[in-house]
Amino acid sequence: EDGAITVPSNNSDACWANEPNVIPLIEGRLMMTLRTRTGRIYYTLSEDDGVTFATPQVMRYCDDGAEILQPSDNAPIYHLSDGRYILLYHNHEGNCYGADDVHDRRNRRPAQLSIGEYRPDARQPIWWSAPKLFADIDDVPIEVGLHLPRSECLDYCGWTEVNGERVIWYPDRKHFVVGKRVTNEFLEGMRTPVKD
Repeated sequence: EDGAITVPSNNSDACWANEPNVIPLIEGRLMMTLRTRTGRIYYTLSEDDGVTFATPQVMRYCDDGAEILQPSDNAPIYHLSDGRYILLYHNHEGNCYGADDVHDRRNRRPAQLSIGEYRPDARQPIWWSAPKLFADIDDVPIEVGLHLPRSECLDYCGWTEVNGERVIWYPDRKHFVVGKRVTNEFLEGMRTPVKD
């Protein structure tokens, strides 16, 4: 369909992208991350408040930097009150932890976190630090009802920041609701690339 936001899939001729996460940038554009089946996070930008979006691109740590790897899972970005950003992802292509392909839910762990900073003159407007391990389930799945054992870590998160307390809320293995603090101590030392 005309205007659809799609990404070529590695394992078929189909184009596929879903579970968008949209954040406003300081200068007014919108930035959207996309779940794909490519083993990477894709992003796209809108300059008209979401009426149209540019062709999706692979997200990188900086312009011309390494690609940010992600199995077929969402990759939320949250805006911190100090102007920085947080990206949650798994930092691998998906063929690990017994997974058959990037869409296999056994590979949706561990959860990694990167800090991002806005770069006004860059092609990719947010540049990211190296990842840091934020949470894992240590490969202990849980059977939930009639579903296969669940082993996802930090899927479908929420974010609050109140009075300086930052918390990421998530359904641990789609069973327990967990809130984990993102402290200043945890973020200390995480540096984004410097633009030349």
